[in-house]
Amino acid sequence: MSMHHNCFVLPLLNEDSLPCSGCVAYQQSESVNGHLTTHNVHVDWLEKRFRSNPSLGQAAADMTNVGIRFFSRRYWKRRWILQELSLSNIHHWYWGQHVLDMSEFPNDWISHLVGSFWMINDGLRKAVEDPARTASERRLTAAVSDDVIGIPFIHRTLGLSSLCNSQSPGMTRFTRKRTWINLLRDFHSSECSEPIDMYYALASMAIPKICVNYSSTVATVFQQFAEAMLDNGEWVWVFYCAAKTVNNQHRERLQLPSWVPDPRSVNFHYGGNAPPPMGIQISQSDSLVCDVRCLGVLYESHEEDLNSRFHLMWDGLFWQVCSSRKALEEISEVIQPSPLQLKARRYAFYVREGDLLCSCLEKLSFEDLWIILRLVDVKTQTYQLIEVQEMSLSRSSSDTEHAQMFSKCPKIKVRIV
Repeated sequence: MSMHHNCFVLPLLNEDSLPCSGCVAYQQSESVNGHLTTHNVHVDWLEKRFRSNPSLGQAAADMTNVGIRFFSRRYWKRRWILQELSLSNIHHWYWGQHVLDMSEFPNDWISHLVGSFWMINDGLRKAVEDPARTASERRLTAAVSDDVIGIPFIHRTLGLSSLCNSQSPGMTRFTRKRTWINLLRDFHSSECSEPIDMYYALASMAIPKICVNYSSTVATVFQQFAEAMLDNGEWVWVFYCAAKTVNNQHRERLQLPSWVPDPRSVNFHYGGNAPPPMGIQISQSDSLVCDVRCLGVLYESHEEDLNSRFHLMWDGLFWQVCSSRKALEEISEVIQPSPLQLKARRYAFYVREGDLLCSCLEKLSFEDLWIILRLVDVKTQTYQLIEVQEMSLSRSSSDTEHAQMFSKCPKIKVRIV
């Protein structure tokens, strides 16, 4: 079957009986050098057509907005419909008097349709930018709003496509694994009235399995989920998502530990990974006991030789990082330069001077995610998780030198509450 028979750009142009010139151009490119993408060749073709025929652009925009409005209806945002799509092998969709039998649709049709929305949108945008167009023509072919077809819409509809294909024979290229990370990222914008259903509505589909107990409090459920993810090796994901809700009002009312994410206020977009940590153990009193390398202490830079405005502004974007040779309860004592020569980004306004920059790894890894901790109790060495940062090393040293300096950073045991 030729590629254009599955191209959803054509129905949006009311030309589904014709071959798709974008698909033809892509196939020709593939046979020559394969440097072009199917998205770009379609957009270039659509731009030319919309410039030569403004009324076609208006028709395409109208058809695209119909499709976007359909998948933007509140029904598709309900969190509890997801397991129905996932667990059923027979799908009939009802919309007013219309009935759609999904078995008659090709696999991944939602994904292809959403991809076509973007192609139409980009083609319209390029055509509208033509300086030769009149103001009325520019208004006529107004592109689809990014506020409508934004990240939440894309993630949710691609996730719906994956769930609809879950009972199909074989795995298609758009069918994602049923991990919590994927499901929470795809359906973050899906709504539910009970906070614990942010997790429980996905529990029948996701791996690993969690225990569902509606007699538990919201704070207990959120913490038990974080513990389950830590047991599954997802420590980077837990710390990253928890740090994004440090100053969140919901978590303050629930009195959540600093290492527990609040799923209502984080998009779960982070998909990074890292080697296993030196040691993370769930302890009593809602705390984590972690073995970390102390990379240094954050402090304000006051270098007198920064006499230009540019340097002052640039320096203001970073924390200097130094390491103390003293015991950690004496971090206010003389601070010596960090062997790694680090600077930490200052985009988080709640990071303060004196916070610790740490790594959970035994050896230097370029997949690492550094954590920033704040001392809460000196006697018990208790800390709060404040922020996470992607690793950033000085370019003046080699990887081998970085590894050697990393190994010189002291290993300590901290309790995160």
